[in-house]
Amino acid sequence: MYREVKALGEFHECFSIAKQGNSITIYPYGSPLLDEQVINQTLEGLENYPYILDKFKHIIKSYQSAEIEPSPHKYSDVITNLHKVIEMLLKTILENEKSFEKQIKNITQDDKLSDLGKFLKDINISTHIRTMLSEILPKYKDYSNDFKHENPSGNLINKPEVEFMIYLTGTIIRFLTQANKISKEN
Repeated sequence: MYREVKALGEFHECFSIAKQGNSITIYPYGSPLLDEQVINQTLEGLENYPYILDKFKHIIKSYQSAEIEPSPHKYSDVITNLHKVIEMLLKTILENEKSFEKQIKNITQDDKLSDLGKFLKDINISTHIRTMLSEILPKYKDYSNDFKHENPSGNLINKPEVEFMIYLTGTIIRFLTQANKISKEN
């Protein structure tokens, strides 16, 4: 069945198709390179995290729904749910129940490292990458928090922003799942 659906997708440029095990996920078409390298790889990387995989698939479907009937509210839900997925993944990988905010605090300060900072340092993730994450993740959190409670800031959200956040989240998830794989091998 995957081949038939995939063949249909090649003739229809509004959706992409990813296969994970015995299941198929259909999601809105974006950039072919990013869809293949970020979204499909993220879906594959989450196979060991079935609950989080289901949540990420749900987000992709929500985005697809917002594509059909555009709505800032639907886009806001996608953004806040992306944040939740990363938080769930961090809790799973780091085996704790700390909030996203506490997880991303002190990723680089060696004397005060958070669990995430220790995890990344223990698997020899460079200081440059940890510094980059220490700058990106708080901004990611701030942006997603803008849309948490009925968008109190009044910011309008649009398709390019949502697509950027989906790809950014996929990249972060991919990095974390690959880092966890290295951690388990050590």
